[in-house]
Amino acid sequence: MSSEGLKVVFAHELSRINDNDVLALACDILDCGPAYFTKVATSSSGKYHPPDEAGPGSMVLHTRRAVYMANELCRMGNVIGIERDCLLAAMVVYDLFKRGVNDKPSLHTLTEYPALVRPQTQHLADRPHYRQIMRLVEVHMGQWGPSREVRPETYLEWLAHIADYVVSRREVIVTVPECSLELRQNLACTIHERCLMVKDENDEGF
Repeated sequence: MSSEGLKVVFAHELSRINDNDVLALACDILDCGPAYFTKVATSSSGKYHPPDEAGPGSMVLHTRRAVYMANELCRMGNVIGIERDCLLAAMVVYDLFKRGVNDKPSLHTLTEYPALVRPQTQHLADRPHYRQIMRLVEVHMGQWGPSREVRPETYLEWLAHIADYVVSRREVIVTVPECSLELRQNLACTIHERCLMVKDENDEGF
């Protein structure tokens, strides 16, 4: 699927992001995503996620649930502004390379996948809020992450971990709001316009 397709798939989730710089960055990170993302199951083994995330294409459902849960946790914890937007952006892209960086997916989840987003998007590293979003991506697995040195430390980082942990439980089925293809396409058009505004503002700065 093209990056434009991913932006439509996650248009409802992206539309929750209020800051245009964060939104544009999330979209540009999605541009780097592999073609397999919308075709693979969340869990390659079927052991660690809800039963409805065992089939092809369920990675999309898992991502939607993670964004929804992160947004609810922000409401609970009164997290607003840029911090909230960065958390939502991170949850949109945090599993982007779960089956590897190539368009053909690996048969199983890669242990190191939280650390793959940064090198695949290094050309975006000078963008506002990039470091914070990458940090949230890299710590989202908590104690189950690939590195003992990379663990949640801040309140926001713990929210990223908790959101992923909750929606990954087999016993927890999180119902996300329905969003029709027509509505997602309309939202995607608005998102595109907002991203163009950021590009125009950046061009004017040179």
